[in-house]
Amino acid sequence: MWTEQLDAFSKKYFVVSYDRRGHGLSEDPVTGYSETAHAEDLNALMSFLGIRNAHFVVNSRGGAIIIQFLKLYPDKVRSITFADATIALAKITPSSAFYPQIAALNGPAPTMAQVLAGRDGGKKSSFTKVAQADERTRTILDRMEDQYSPRNALNTQRSDMGSPRQIGPWNNRDFPDMAQMRQPMLILVGELTDPFFIEGAKEAHRLWPNSRYQMIPKVDHLLMLEQPEAFNKVVLEFLDEVDAQIAGRDKWIGQVPVKPDLSEAH
Repeated sequence: MWTEQLDAFSKKYFVVSYDRRGHGLSEDPVTGYSETAHAEDLNALMSFLGIRNAHFVVNSRGGAIIIQFLKLYPDKVRSITFADATIALAKITPSSAFYPQIAALNGPAPTMAQVLAGRDGGKKSSFTKVAQADERTRTILDRMEDQYSPRNALNTQRSDMGSPRQIGPWNNRDFPDMAQMRQPMLILVGELTDPFFIEGAKEAHRLWPNSRYQMIPKVDHLLMLEQPEAFNKVVLEFLDEVDAQIAGRDKWIGQVPVKPDLSEAH
């Protein structure tokens, strides 16, 4: 899903795109599918590669995962770009395709037949119609769904979103106040995506001072594939600004002001 970003971003950055457990060509163990478990996998990957901090660009459930990663490892985050990503700050309304999942999260784990039917249904989701309409992006979408392990949904651990202990950054008992976080946030959504992503993005922008919000027209959930040139331009410009700010800050960290010479003052 990030194939259209690799060349453009590799000109300046060391780029890592990986399959999360239960996705793509990665293994699908029996357990470990919560947002926190995925965040720990990401930390282990960074440690293995010797990456001390990074810019993160996330899509869909990656939003919930990177929020947990930020909670656990804030010093490893230079910036976050939420690309039509899960930010569970707004209520899920009946107009959202995710509305039926509210009851499902608190119910029993689905059967294998239900999981496989849902996986096939993902190829025709209401918020990926732009990708479905183009042969190139439809091929990628279909392959992604076919490589999605049923264990993602069969796992009885379910999701951190169903736990009051992991409900996100708006709970100051469990998470630092996002208004005090120094990391810049770019919040992108597709004009034609599900209301869940749009409303969550708007609420995040309202609550998080160090954030910027932008809607990309004529795209939906897979905006990085559907309009890669526009997407890459917006994100790369944002990263350039962040890196410039960090460089300016680092220049002055630890510097001692020079004491003025007042011997000839009048």
